[in-house]
Amino acid sequence: MKPGGYRRATLPAEMALTQFWPGIDPSVLVAAEIARFDKLKEAVESYLRGLRMAPILKNLGLTYQELYRAVRKCVHRHDDGLIFGWRALIPGMRVTRYERRKPLTSNADNPGRGCSGALQLIFKENSEVKRKLDIYLEKQCPERGGAESRVTQTSAHSYFLALCREEGIPAFKWPFSAAKKGKGAVRSYFKKFMDDHYEQIVLPQYGERAQVKSKTGNGKKSRLLANFPYDVIEVDEHKAHFLGSIGIPTESGLRFFAITRVIIITVTDRRSGLVLGYHVVFRREARTGDLMEAIHNAITPWKKRTFSLKGLQYDDEDGFASGLSPSLENCGWAALLLDNALIHLADDVIGRVRQTVGCDVNFGPAGQPGRRAVGELVFKRLSENGFTRVPSTTGSNTEDPLRQEPEVKACKTRLHMNAVLDLVELAIAHYNGIVTKRAHGASALKYVQEVAMDDQLDFLMPQLPVRLQHIAPLNVQIITANITGSEKDGVRPRVYFANTYYTIEYLSNSWSYLGKEVRLHVDPSDVSSVKAYTAEGAFLGTLLVAEEWGRAPHTLESRTQVARLVSDGKLVRQEGETYVQAFLRTLKEQARKEGRRGRVSRAGTALAEELRSTQATVASQEQVVSEASSPKRQEIEEEPSLWPRSDTYEGPAIILPFKLRAIN
Repeated sequence: MKPGGYRRATLPAEMALTQFWPGIDPSVLVAAEIARFDKLKEAVESYLRGLRMAPILKNLGLTYQELYRAVRKCVHRHDDGLIFGWRALIPGMRVTRYERRKPLTSNADNPGRGCSGALQLIFKENSEVKRKLDIYLEKQCPERGGAESRVTQTSAHSYFLALCREEGIPAFKWPFSAAKKGKGAVRSYFKKFMDDHYEQIVLPQYGERAQVKSKTGNGKKSRLLANFPYDVIEVDEHKAHFLGSIGIPTESGLRFFAITRVIIITVTDRRSGLVLGYHVVFRREARTGDLMEAIHNAITPWKKRTFSLKGLQYDDEDGFASGLSPSLENCGWAALLLDNALIHLADDVIGRVRQTVGCDVNFGPAGQPGRRAVGELVFKRLSENGFTRVPSTTGSNTEDPLRQEPEVKACKTRLHMNAVLDLVELAIAHYNGIVTKRAHGASALKYVQEVAMDDQLDFLMPQLPVRLQHIAPLNVQIITANITGSEKDGVRPRVYFANTYYTIEYLSNSWSYLGKEVRLHVDPSDVSSVKAYTAEGAFLGTLLVAEEWGRAPHTLESRTQVARLVSDGKLVRQEGETYVQAFLRTLKEQARKEGRRGRVSRAGTALAEELRSTQATVASQEQVVSEASSPKRQEIEEEPSLWPRSDTYEGPAIILPFKLRAIN
């Protein structure tokens, strides 16, 4: 007899190494079961060592059939990829699924008796029933001309009966002859199918949240190991679980309207859990420039923020690594982990970040937060101990009991955008200073500082060389453009970028530059001027924007929005206004309309992002108007600035949520 297809002489050598077989815990067995196990184990080991089995089996009281059956079970492949090994000798252990071989017989007196394995027999005799049922369970019945939101055991049983009728199974046979028409068998098959095909069914059955969560804790560990700080850095973006507001001057005074949740991009060290830098965006979606800004902040020295709210202050333990000592300033890293979102798939990230920081860029699969588990953990802690404790919290989902009219509370407490920036800064700085398990009972800041100062480790902090003046920082975009103009038509040399022209006196008088290529260094937070370099790399000058845009700072995003509004005929400049002033005025008017409906104002959000980027106010942007519109000028000058005073916040003290001294 051949045990499992093998004879003793043909069994692979690695499978015969019984000392490496998966074992068991005998403490759960009774004395008789342990004695039986020991006999079979001794017999199998003797057989695989090539001993003469007749006297051994006689002494153990076993037969050759029992020996061969034990060997077959031991070398059978387990679902975990290994062989069963000694696990196969546990009493009652099955190594293969039960398979019915006898035909079904009808039993009128006991319709539920003698039906073990009936479903598998139906599948064996009617393969189309199994194929279509599997498709239904996995894809919600596409062959039926539609898709259900999710499959239930009841619907699966009904569909199974319909398939049996289609295949011509008569009413006097199983499943129709059974009392419950095979409902129990289908239920068991349903559960096993869902377990075996979890990756395929998790989204339609349990939703996107379960799908994302299921990709963590799957037993797969990253091959990117971080032995020291700055070895592996994780970058991720999150939407904060609270709403802010923005103050809009109106005829009746300063009115507050809710703005959308801010996006926070964090740059986190995997080894220590330390947040090296971050960037806040008042926008519905982050962009490549926002990512570059976050990385730029992570490699530049940290400066303490001047809080706009009274009573806010850093604790002694709070801060960022780049503010501890000169040795921790301007540090690079070895590997940068990013998800596969579109904002990351840019030449600037792959090219300029690698060149500036000296790191490798690793794009992980989209929608798998487990690849950046430390960054996910950081934001979870920030939410639990800060963002979800703010009165205007949105909660973690729409059903969260913490969510109590966040739009109303954001306006009522006047959690303005300066307060939002204060909140984010203080929350992250405090997180860096708290005690965590990852740092073995110390804070991440303390751990990194100790590693940097430990002479026995001989660890050199990966400090970057001083950036040369002609090299653009990461928060500056590099754009290629051409110098246009026409001597024949009298159009002086200029550069067209972002829907308008740039020039300076020197360039406008240099006709020899016509048609040549230039490289523009653009600061997205202020495109009122750009630095221009020739194709050979020589500095050409700081070009100024055309007069109709004014000299006031404005962002690249606002320029793009203005161009779209102008082309759609939705933006009209009043007399004496620049495009920027007209744009801000239009946003104010839209925010007032949206705010009156009691919902989040998209226009207010766009206005908040513009003011955050340029550090300006609506009042300062609107004061430069012509004398021809003096009544309008007087009205605007009398309106209060959009930067509220430091005492305008009327909610609970924001400092309270961050006085937790330990997070585990």
